[in-house]
Amino acid sequence: MAAGPIGGALAGWRQRRSVSLRELADRTGQSPQWLTALEEGGEWVDRRGLLASLALALRLDVCDLTGQPYPPG
Repeated sequence: MAAGPIGGALAGWRQRRSVSLRELADRTGQSPQWLTALEEGGEWVDRRGLLASLALALRLDVCDLTGQPYPPG
């Protein structure tokens, strides 16, 4: 299954920041399995708070994960 836009962006940023799945899981309270599924396109982000916690854990703006020029409303 192909990664979705947020999952693909998350995987790319996580690798650029040299953050392991375990470390990201610890920072966000999500399981490494769920994060893997998100990065691979098998899961999606359905809450703004979760999206914000993923961005914060990688020291990003939410827009960096969504690809939108503005935060989701």
